[in-house]
Amino acid sequence: MEGKRHLIYPSVALASLSTLLFELTQTRILSYIFWNHIVYLTVALALLGFGISGALVAVFSAKRDLFTPRIMARLWCGFGLSMFAAVALTAWVLPLLHALPTPAKLAFCYLVFVFPFVFSGAILTVTFSASRRVGRLYAVDLLCAGLGCVLFFWVLPALGAVFLVLVLMALALLLGHLWAEAGDRDARALARGGFAVVFLMTGVKVALPGFLDFLSEDYKEMGAMMNAGRHPDTTIERTTWTSLARIDVVGNPNAMLLDYPEHPLGS
Repeated sequence: MEGKRHLIYPSVALASLSTLLFELTQTRILSYIFWNHIVYLTVALALLGFGISGALVAVFSAKRDLFTPRIMARLWCGFGLSMFAAVALTAWVLPLLHALPTPAKLAFCYLVFVFPFVFSGAILTVTFSASRRVGRLYAVDLLCAGLGCVLFFWVLPALGAVFLVLVLMALALLLGHLWAEAGDRDARALARGGFAVVFLMTGVKVALPGFLDFLSEDYKEMGAMMNAGRHPDTTIERTTWTSLARIDVVGNPNAMLLDYPEHPLGS
């Protein structure tokens, strides 16, 4: 462990920054899919994940020392992969559950989104519990969490939700690779596999912007416009993410997507 102690402060800094950036990005994704007031439950979701991680660390730390390069490497890889899994499942699986009531779909989203907070909470809990300089670590934690909130106003519009999560995933995997010792082939293979996913998803997303995307509920105007049964020729021509909302430019050459009596179709 002595050879890895230089990673303690970067780990706390990146875990705090990434957790806040991911949580805020999650609020934008869920507000696009569901009504915007739903997103305030994400605070409770993050606290739930931290509570689960704290309980797990308390149970397992009584039996063994958890602050080891092997465990830290796996926690970081799990953090990165779970962030991507949450976004991918929301984009790909949630539309298949369209027949379920909204509370069931919300429960699905909250289930998949809680796992990244479990991993990041475990990273912070294990690191803090093993350190003698808790005051300095806590200062780094607060500063980087605040920095993540500030950066969110620039990085989300610049990258978009999916690319931002891929960047956070790559940074988490990098820490996982750095924590892994030379003989820890499993952790290094997990990190390399995660990097392959990052590069593959980035390339496909650049070539096909709609490949990893989200679908609004039908009760929202955006969801109704993108309903394949009602408007099969509707396409999203451009998407912009802001710190408050997602803005889509939608087009359909064969239908009036919104009912404006003053501008009838064909006029």
